[in-house]
Amino acid sequence: MTDTSTPLLRIFQDIFGYTSAELPDTVSPDDVEGWDSMQHLTLAQEIEAAFGVRLTTDDILAMTSVGEIRRIIASRMNTNC
Repeated sequence: MTDTSTPLLRIFQDIFGYTSAELPDTVSPDDVEGWDSMQHLTLAQEIEAAFGVRLTTDDILAMTSVGEIRRIIASRMNTNC
C-alpha cells in the first residue's frame, strides 16, 4: 500500500494553507478553515492528479474526514491497478 501522508499533507497545505506538520485522520471540514463546498471539489481534483485516481461522485461525497479520504485513495489505487 502506498503511503498517502506526505502528498495529502502537501495538498492540504496548498489548498487550505494548513500549517500543522501532521494530518490526523480525524481532521474534518469543521477543523480546517476554508474547507467549504467549492474547495472540497478542488481537493478532489488535486487528489485525482496527485494519486492518479478517478473519484466517483460517491467518493467525493464520502470525503468527510482525512481518514475517509485516505481510505478512498487506497481503495481507488487498488481498483486502478
